Amino acid sequence: MKDKIKAQLEYLQNEFARYFPDLISEDVIWQLARNPFLVNVELLPEELEEEVTELQYNNLAKDSFQSMSLENFSIKYQTEEYSKASNQRLRLLIPFSSM
Repeated sequence: MKDKIKAQLEYLQNEFARYFPDLISEDVIWQLARNPFLVNVELLPEELEEEVTELQYNNLAKDSFQSMSLENFSIKYQTEEYSKASNQRLRLLIPFSSM
């Protein structure tokens, strides 16, 4: 019985970490989703580095980020130009969507 309880608690711990990985502040993808202008580009996967660097140097995007909600900013900049970063954000948020 003790082993079953232990296994169940470990499973729950893993599921909790999967749904709430932002509790681990070192996760660079969650940092990207929360604020793409503060993330260290060198820590990102290679396929995102160039796109996020371009976004970080886009002054209009930076101003928009400061004046808009995160949701509205994400919608506005979910374009071909920043599609990889947008797709990463969506992958993180899809588990929380409601139907």
